Amino acid sequence: MLKKRITTALCLAPLAIAALFLPNWMFYIVIGLVALLAGWEYAQLIKLPSQRAQIIYVAGLAVLYIIALFIPLVFLFIATAWWLAASIFIIKFPTGQQQWHNWKWLAPLVGYLMICPAAIGLYMLHHLPNGWGWILLLLLIVWAADIGAYFTGKYFGKQPLAPLISPKKTIQGLYGGLAEVIIVTGIYVCFWQFSIFREPFFFVLILLIFMLAVIGDLVESAIKRWMNVKDSGTLLPGHGGILDRVDSLLAAAPVFALGVVLLLGNMR
Repeated sequence: MLKKRITTALCLAPLAIAALFLPNWMFYIVIGLVALLAGWEYAQLIKLPSQRAQIIYVAGLAVLYIIALFIPLVFLFIATAWWLAASIFIIKFPTGQQQWHNWKWLAPLVGYLMICPAAIGLYMLHHLPNGWGWILLLLLIVWAADIGAYFTGKYFGKQPLAPLISPKKTIQGLYGGLAEVIIVTGIYVCFWQFSIFREPFFFVLILLIFMLAVIGDLVESAIKRWMNVKDSGTLLPGHGGILDRVDSLLAAAPVFALGVVLLLGNMR
């Protein structure tokens, strides 16, 4: 399994980095297509009753993505509020399971809140000067958090972080992920001399993004537990589906985009 994970990651990482250098309009389309694939996977994950319902759900996501292009900040603020609220959802798990199954609108709404703002957040970052550099930093933070947590938890993990949601995640893994994020961010800051790096709030934002990456992973795991499935899909060997690979990014991207845009705006 680990060998498959590494092989898949080594294939996907260069593609993800190469996409950062696409023209803005092409990047918007590529991110949109990935979002639609994630939406299709999510529609199946929450077991929408028919293929027609799944197609309608994905079409709704496409319409929402187009609308978000005209009012992106609104979507980013909504997503930030949602992901901060999701931390309460994680703490109280499995409380809320009954509502998840009884309120038919809740599961589809959560999917829209997870996927669309993340896609538009990535597009907003790409549209900034040196946009590829901002997205690369975001990806490195998310990847460092995941890799650091995985290996630290594997070899040193003893205390479960959220045993009812994801028994293999540990508090030691959380610390390992944070340590690797600090190291990666420090190296990145040394190579890039953006003035924003001198803003104290920027490093608060990095810490927040790290925590949201963990929350995004746990939220997707909780949804899978409620739906009684192991993986969100089978598209990526060793990783499951698209949602299994980007769950942390879904939470981190909109908040990071909002934070960077607001910080850059305040500095002008």
